[in-house]
Formats: sequence, C-alpha cells, structure tokens
Amino acid sequence: MTFEKFIKDLYKGIIHNKETIDLLMCEIDNKQQNMRDDGEDQTPNYEDLDVIYYDLVSIKKSNAYPNQLSLHTSAEDIYKFNIVENIEDNNKGQEDLLTDLFNLTFEEEK
Repeated sequence: MTFEKFIKDLYKGIIHNKETIDLLMCEIDNKQQNMRDDGEDQTPNYEDLDVIYYDLVSIKKSNAYPNQLSLHTSAEDIYKFNIVENIEDNNKGQEDLLTDLFNLTFEEEK
C-alpha cells in the first residue's frame, strides 16, 4: 500500500493492522500531553480523544483487521483534522520514519 492510500484509508477510519493502531495511539498520547500542558485536559476535545483512544484499544484487543473506526461527529472531526492530518503532514516524504518507529511499510507510488 502506498502512503497516500494509507492516509486516505485513515481518513475513512479504516484500520489495517496493529501497527496502525500503535501509530494512532502515539499521536493521541502526544496531542493529549500537549493539551494537559496547556491546561486543556477538562475540555470536550480531550474527552473525544479519550473516546477515540479507547475505541482503538478495543480494536487492538479484537485483533480483527481490517477494522472500521466508527466515531460520532465531534470525535470524528478531531480524529480526521487533528490526528490523521498531523500524521500526514509530519510524515509525507519521510515515510521511512513510520517504518523505523512503527514497522509500517509502504510501496512506492506508481
């Protein structure tokens, strides 16, 4: 799978494997740490990140892939526009980092 396809699937909530969950959980952990540092740990957005995180935990425990992350509106917006967008922006052109850190591999775009 190419990085572009991987990102498109993430935007759709499609989780292909445990490594993808590890990446998403790490991104959520980082976002929540920043929010705690800024005193935003009692906000609805922080709670939505908790919902996403625990949905990912459930998927990981089920060990059934591919799997579909199903979120309500505000959590879905945070997932797409904070979590997935950050992964896309921070790793485009540097996909090897995802291989090194999370054992995710990508095909070259044809």
